[in-house]
Amino acid sequence: MTTVNISSTTTTTIQEDKIQENEEECQNYKNAEVWCHRMIYIGHDLFFNLETFHAELEKAAWNTGLPYESLHSFLRNIHLTHVKKTTHYIRSTIKEHLQTYTSGTSILTMAKSLNYPPYMLARLIVENIVASDSISRKEITGAMRDPVRKLGDANVISSRFKDSELHRGSIQRLFHSPRIDPFSNQPIPPPSGPITRLAVEVMEAIDSDPLYGPRQDRERHSVGIEYEIILEQTLSSMGIPFETEAQLRIRGTARTPDILFSCPVGIKVPKRRRRKKIHNNRQDDDDGEDAFEWKVVCWIDSKVSNRFLWNIVRAEVFFQMSEFEIQSFVCLVLP
Repeated sequence: MTTVNISSTTTTTIQEDKIQENEEECQNYKNAEVWCHRMIYIGHDLFFNLETFHAELEKAAWNTGLPYESLHSFLRNIHLTHVKKTTHYIRSTIKEHLQTYTSGTSILTMAKSLNYPPYMLARLIVENIVASDSISRKEITGAMRDPVRKLGDANVISSRFKDSELHRGSIQRLFHSPRIDPFSNQPIPPPSGPITRLAVEVMEAIDSDPLYGPRQDRERHSVGIEYEIILEQTLSSMGIPFETEAQLRIRGTARTPDILFSCPVGIKVPKRRRRKKIHNNRQDDDDGEDAFEWKVVCWIDSKVSNRFLWNIVRAEVFFQMSEFEIQSFVCLVLP
């Protein structure tokens, strides 16, 4: 095996630069976290209007120093925690919300007052007011993807909630530009005749929700695949041997992570005490080898959905280890 000597001064400088870069990323992360929690707490209009969402997110991305798409995903992850905490209350008081809807209040207006995602509230309304013999629970997802055809007929609404159709609004504003199906990418033709208020308001909720809905589900799926490919390309460029999930399925293994290393890989990371100091922006006087430890990684199950989280993972795991060091370690453990 060829030995490559790297001067201790050069190694120390590289480590210091990486530590400083990690500290800056941690501060950006903290600033972004504060902003996200504040927006969620006040129920900002950005959660109920696509144009406002993009404008506010661009402004926040500039202020926090994070990429737009990174902040987008980070905000959704934090907002999802808020949704999980709120959903029980929303479901436990569903009768009140159904009465409010029947009296003529729009789903979007209700969502704003409840600080709850418009799409999720619309789905909850649909689950409770459609007739079970018209649309089953299993068919709700399909109805939310295509509300014009699946919810446009008044016969799908339960007899108990027929009065809700007395407060029908205009549908023209929803078709002022061609609507595109998020799964087939085909244009959705406007209805030839009148459709239910329920279908109109479900479409309005979907169009207003920047974080949840059929379009977002498709986008997240696509991004997940994209970053699985990025992960595979990164490991290949570093010369690390591995098997993909598809290859493991062909072999018929019991477990199929996204990446299974052909041999364990050692990663040098800061010890837990030092990592905590770095996140708190405190300078650690001990920068020697005693401040680090080796972790053995056997597989990776990718949950990274954007570049920001990808960078955080690399900062947490790889930032103290150069490409040469990883390759050298792999060479040492290979038979």
